[in-house]
Amino acid sequence: MASVPAAFSSPRRNTSSRIARFAALLLVACSVDHHALSSGEPPPLTIIGAGAGAGATDATGNTGATSDGDDNGGAPAAGGDTSGPGGAPSDTPPATTAATSWTFDSDADTGDWQPDDGVDQSFSDADADGSEYSGSLVVTNGVFQKSDDFISLGTSACVPVVAGTTYDVAAAVEIDPGQGSGSGGFEVQFLDGDGCDGVLLDLVDYLTATTGTWEIGEKMPMAPASARSALFRLVASKRASDPPFAVHFDDVRFESQ
Repeated sequence: MASVPAAFSSPRRNTSSRIARFAALLLVACSVDHHALSSGEPPPLTIIGAGAGAGATDATGNTGATSDGDDNGGAPAAGGDTSGPGGAPSDTPPATTAATSWTFDSDADTGDWQPDDGVDQSFSDADADGSEYSGSLVVTNGVFQKSDDFISLGTSACVPVVAGTTYDVAAAVEIDPGQGSGSGGFEVQFLDGDGCDGVLLDLVDYLTATTGTWEIGEKMPMAPASARSALFRLVASKRASDPPFAVHFDDVRFESQ
């Protein structure tokens, strides 16, 4: 029997071939590249945001995030569910504060900061400048879940901002060694509501995984158009299944330039 010309080959056979090629491409596109963290690399950051309208946020850029992944701060978001039991945003939005800097000279300086559920907030005599008359704020992430995801919880203050203004945001961060894998730093969520509620307009964060010494983190974000407040968060990030993870904070500031 004579062969069938290519132009008249079976439509069913061509369709099957195209489906097979599409399935192969889809399998490649969905593959995930997993890699081990280097000793100096901050663990991935999955923020559970304070319950002030912004909801849970991450640093993937889906909500206008401007974090980076180098040693100066920021990290890609981790996947997985981080909303399980053991730690949650506070149900009460933090009160708006007029303060622009916090040196934590005493326990009274912690009053502007409202911890998330699952976070222990305390005053420590350890000071970034070595002063015996001052101290620091300790944020301990005590969430526990049967998961290897990194979850970030912390404490928040609500700061009023002016759209178009650049802010100097900084904190001295110290992580005691021997706590397992984790990181600490800060996050700024710019929102269009007066009380740290409304629409999330932009997100900036800083993370460090360095232990045993004070690290100075600093960002210079500009408040987006229509921004009216910023949820300023001091965070401790750890693997959900690990023991509690503590981070010291001192010389914290959020000042207009």
